[in-house]
Amino acid sequence: MEHPPRRFLRINQVSEKVGLSKSTLYDRVNKKSKWYDPSFPAGIRLGSGPTSPVVWLESDIDTWMDAQIEKSMRCANGH
Repeated sequence: MEHPPRRFLRINQVSEKVGLSKSTLYDRVNKKSKWYDPSFPAGIRLGSGPTSPVVWLESDIDTWMDAQIEKSMRCANGH
């Protein structure tokens, strides 16, 4: 079975794509943060060490963005 093309994004690319700062993004994925957002996609660590880079699947970020747009439209329409 063939997968559709996938692309990993680094934190700077995610920040640029969604329009949020890196520190805000880190707050969104930190379960201890008061700004934690369980709907935001979890990063993928490329390796096993604590300094291994973390990336996000672009398709996961796109899906999250679509959900934010949908939620905003529902709120704007009073639903």
